[in-house]
Amino acid sequence: MKVKFPKVRIFICGSNAKHLSQLLLPSFLLPADNSQRLFDRVCATMVMERSGGVTFESWSQYDRLLQNDEKARHASNDSLNQCDMIPPDKAFSGGGISCGAINTEIFIVDDEKFFLQCCQYLFTRTSVFLLTFDGDKMLKSPQSEIHRLQNTIHTIRGAVGYECPIQTYGLLGTDKSDSTITASIDEVRTLFYTSYGYQIVKYNVPRSPHLFQMTSGARTHVDVQTSVWKCINEIQEKQHILLISMAVIHQLEQRRQNEVLCIDEDDFTAIFQETVPGVDLGIRQVVWTELLEFGEILSSSE
Repeated sequence: MKVKFPKVRIFICGSNAKHLSQLLLPSFLLPADNSQRLFDRVCATMVMERSGGVTFESWSQYDRLLQNDEKARHASNDSLNQCDMIPPDKAFSGGGISCGAINTEIFIVDDEKFFLQCCQYLFTRTSVFLLTFDGDKMLKSPQSEIHRLQNTIHTIRGAVGYECPIQTYGLLGTDKSDSTITASIDEVRTLFYTSYGYQIVKYNVPRSPHLFQMTSGARTHVDVQTSVWKCINEIQEKQHILLISMAVIHQLEQRRQNEVLCIDEDDFTAIFQETVPGVDLGIRQVVWTELLEFGEILSSSE
């Protein structure tokens, strides 16, 4: 039996990655500045409330998140510890936006050289990429800025194909010291409907970017959070995984220390047999493949 995998891996990258992360995340989740780190990793549960507001909570156990899955609700045992779910409340939706909760593993990659060369092993076919750019620079130097976006998009597509969503986010007014900034959202958006935009569209990226004025206050935070929720909710609806795989992931969560677990097949077989004793080992290979595809494990043989 398959269920929807209630977790999405998000990469915030590009020249304004830090600014976008500040708009998306509450202050208590924002990592402290550290120029020595190659990237920052934030793990939290993103929640869309019935009211339409987005909140962030501490990382949730998967049995709680799977309560809204129709198939999981009809599982026969008590919890993921026994490869099943606990009885849930019903799923809900409102205002045209699906409500609920999804675990998010967010990588904030400020240094683009590192992004292009060093962390592709973390990419998966269902990862969400939020590619940022400076809207004011885009208006001043569209050719070079579009070329920069194109190079990053090409790298992502080359690594994980054309399935994973890439959303572009342009922020205007990030340089408060520059009093000559006059770019408007409409001016920047228009650039993407010229020949410049074609260079992006051909990589299966939406032509129209998400554009935000940093001077718009709290409304900008709400709009960024809502746009990201819509994207991760859509990808989560397409992520299907064996319920047995969820039980193994639950077990792995108890073992690893906040990192992707690098494991060989023998060790994985031992964990599999411990987690779901009596299940045919032919299923083990399917579970192994699913966990590799979703980035929950890394094979030590690769």
